Amino acid sequence: MATLTPRLVTGAPMLLAGTRKVHPIDKAFETIPAQWVAFAAMMGQIPDRVPGAQFGIVCGATANESLEYMCAVEVRSFDNFPDGMGRLKVPSADYAVFAHAGTAADVAQSWRAIWQDWLPPSGYEAAETPDFERYDDQYDPQTGAGGIEIWFPVVRTSV
Repeated sequence: MATLTPRLVTGAPMLLAGTRKVHPIDKAFETIPAQWVAFAAMMGQIPDRVPGAQFGIVCGATANESLEYMCAVEVRSFDNFPDGMGRLKVPSADYAVFAHAGTAADVAQSWRAIWQDWLPPSGYEAAETPDFERYDDQYDPQTGAGGIEIWFPVVRTSV
């Protein structure tokens, strides 16, 4: 579960590259881990990678049917990329950053708490830019624990 007292930061623009895959919503938390395994095997093929974190991004969803998920790393440019590799430009934005205390398997509970419990009384609304999970070097892919943050883009609501 996320700590519902976020730190507020302005995130720099990023170029993210990786694999994109559509998952049935009702099976996503069963099928996304296999996407991460496949992504880990091909990360070495990503040119111009910025060392550091990995990112999980929901790129699109349909009402209760499917979602497109991207496993990604930051890159310096999109030049010389292999065909079929997913790309995403993330603009600079203000974020509420939440530490996720659980494992990757229960990150959906943190997302739900942010949307249902934190956002309504926060004085913010969701910004129209990608939100994402950030997995730092403390993250252990074997256990799914450690080093997980949720970066939730926000704008201050009018008073």
